[in-house]
Amino acid sequence: MPDSFVHGWLPLRFEDPSPIDEHRVRLYEWLGAPDVYRPETDPHLSVVSVAVPATSVDRLDRSVRALLEGLAPWTIEIDGHRLWPSSRNPMVVALDAPFPIDRLASPIADAVATVGGRLRRAPPAPHVTMFLGGARDDRLPWSRVDERVRRRLRAVVSGASAPEPPAELVDPSFELRATFDGIEWA
Repeated sequence: MPDSFVHGWLPLRFEDPSPIDEHRVRLYEWLGAPDVYRPETDPHLSVVSVAVPATSVDRLDRSVRALLEGLAPWTIEIDGHRLWPSSRNPMVVALDAPFPIDRLASPIADAVATVGGRLRRAPPAPHVTMFLGGARDDRLPWSRVDERVRRRLRAVVSGASAPEPPAELVDPSFELRATFDGIEWA
């Protein structure tokens, strides 16, 4: 009988997430605390999502820990904002975090294949989510994101002057140290 598969993901956690938390709170307030967004209260950088046979979970966890142990901690540089899928329909409001995620994803993919697993999807563009649209598992009703919030988000991302965002919200740039403390299993 074939193994059932277990899904997990590999996050990098920040030693001190307070700069992200402070920026998220200031941005949320400036946007007018739109109820269509829920703040992400567990800031992290997702590396990759995996599916592995249930009998291989412990083996993969040990393998990935050994692989990443000598590499951590990492310095993550926050460099601006990212809106997904677009500034017109911003389901996710995130901080851009240029990071060579492929350097981690490739050896992790090899470890996953060794235990008979697979990557669930390609590594995402490196980012730190600040807000998610809609309730969990619900679609964001775009009609509920009013034009004022859209204009303000575009101003923060592009530095546009109408409306002019507070300087500290435009092009955030700071460094964070990140570590890996294990695969999180669904």
